[in-house]
Amino acid sequence: MQRTPGSRLGVNGIKELKSHYWFQETNWEKLVDKSLSAPYKPAINKGKIQENKSEEDATTLKLYEEIMKNENKLFKDYYFDSEVNKR
Repeated sequence: MQRTPGSRLGVNGIKELKSHYWFQETNWEKLVDKSLSAPYKPAINKGKIQENKSEEDATTLKLYEEIMKNENKLFKDYYFDSEVNKR
């Protein structure tokens, strides 16, 4: 992740993005046609997912509450430079 927009992948056009090593084996035509298969399909046990849903929600809520409690600490050294983002 690049903070300055001018340093981000793809800033020089789509060819830059497509030639990046992460995307070298991507079949762009299939991606556009929405016929590209997912590289990983997890096994789903519907009953198990439903059983864990409320537990997952509670865990997520606790995590969110903890993050919000510490929000000021998390972003203590972060700043937004509007001049950098205009470039």
